[in-house]
This record gives sequence, structure tokens and C-alpha cells, in this order.
Amino acid sequence: MSNGPADDTPVLGTQAAYDLHLPEAKALPQSEMVPYKADAHVAFHNAKRGVDNVLTEGQRIAQELPKLNPSEIAVLPDILRAVLFADQRIPVSRASGNIAQLVHQAYGLRRKMLKSAEALAESEVGLVAQVTEIKKGRGKLDAANDCVALAALFREHAKVMAGRTPVTDQDIAEADAVGSLLQTLLMPARTPRDRTTPKDVAEATETRDRLWTLALQRYDLLWRTGAWLFGPELIDEKVPPLQSRLVTRKANPQTPSNPQAPSNPQAPSDVPDVPLGP
Repeated sequence: MSNGPADDTPVLGTQAAYDLHLPEAKALPQSEMVPYKADAHVAFHNAKRGVDNVLTEGQRIAQELPKLNPSEIAVLPDILRAVLFADQRIPVSRASGNIAQLVHQAYGLRRKMLKSAEALAESEVGLVAQVTEIKKGRGKLDAANDCVALAALFREHAKVMAGRTPVTDQDIAEADAVGSLLQTLLMPARTPRDRTTPKDVAEATETRDRLWTLALQRYDLLWRTGAWLFGPELIDEKVPPLQSRLVTRKANPQTPSNPQAPSNPQAPSDVPDVPLGP
């Protein structure tokens, strides 16, 4: 007779799981490291299903596998929560993600300020040469340079422009700030790129890979336990591969339905690039 799955194991949040399992992950030998190339969300749900099915057989485990500590299996979902948290902690270039937004903002400010400067230049001869110079060039970096130049122009001729343009002090400040920032973020064409991985990114990536390796080791224990309990015919159903997904097979409209076909049209489709145990 089977026992129900243990329900006294506390469910940890992702950061709590990370803090709990990080020391063990850091202690793993470098030679055992497996790079993370998977979907931890999919792995979590498959692991949870496998853990629940295996721990349901608590009585058999106690009798047939007395040396097995079920808690080593039970923590697998929490280790995968830790993987999710570690993956989110890997630094990304916030600047690169914002460049498109900043460029869009720069173009808008340039358009507004240049239009106003051109209108004023028609009556203010002293502005013609500066406005003509600003209008030269094209591209993102040129737009950034123009924003800085236009901000300087409006500040230099503040008395002349007072009350004669829709450009506000906030526009001038934003143009200067956005243009100056883009000047540091945008790289001129054919400029060599630094492809060295930053130290903080490398360290955070290794931490995630270590936690993923720990999860794979616990999954291996889960799989071997499930294989003993359920046999080869049921193991993939009871303990799904970590990257297994359910796919719906569409019926061929030219093929008549088979009255003896299973009512559930879903079957697992495995992702092969993740180590899945024996």
C-alpha cells in the first residue's frame, strides 16, 4: 500500500531556496559542472511531478531502499527555484536595453529644438552658422551630438530665444542629458568591441551553473529511484525528463478517426540538449 506524498516539507521562496542550497552548490568540484542550457520553469514543473509521484511510494522506499534519504529528492523543486533566482541575478547591460528608447527620445528632442532654432535663425543672423552646422550629418550618434549642441545653443542664446520658442528649460536639460548619455553608449562604426565577459557576469553565471548541476544530480537520484519503483514502462510518465513538454498532435483531416485511439492526444516531446539522467 502506498503512502501519500510528504506534505511537511516547507515550500521556500526563490531567494530562500537560493540562500539554502548555494553553499552545497559552491562545494561541487569544477569537473562536475554542467552549463545551464535549459528552461528552469519547465524543469521545475516536471521535477515537482516526479518528486510527488516518487514520494507517494514512501512505504516501498522505506522497505526496498532503506539507505535512501527521501529528503534528498524532496528538495529538488526548491533547488530549481534557486536556479531561477540565480538566473535572474546575472547582470545584464541595462544601457543596451535602453539605447533604443534613448535614441527615440533624442530624435524627438532634436526635431523639436532644431525646428525652433531654424525658425529663429530666419530673423537672427547670428544663429544661422550654428544651426547649419548642427543640421549636418545623420545617424544615431549624430543625433546624440546634435542634442548636446542644441542644448548649448539654446543656453547660449537664452535671451534672444526667450518667449519665442516652444522649447522649455526641461527640453534643454533632457536634450543635454540624453545626448551626453548616448555619446557614451553608442560606438562609432568599425570601433573594436570588448568581448570580454565582465567579472560580475562570469561569477553570477557560474553560480547559476553550479545550482543547475546540483539540480541535475538530485534529478539523477530521483530518476534512479523512480526506475526502481515504476520500471521502464512507466518511468517517463511518473518521472518526466526535466525538459519534457506536452505537445498536441493535430489530427489529419483526411484520416478517419480511430475509435480505439486514446482519448488524450498529448505525448511528451523531449529537448535533447539537457542531461536527463541514466
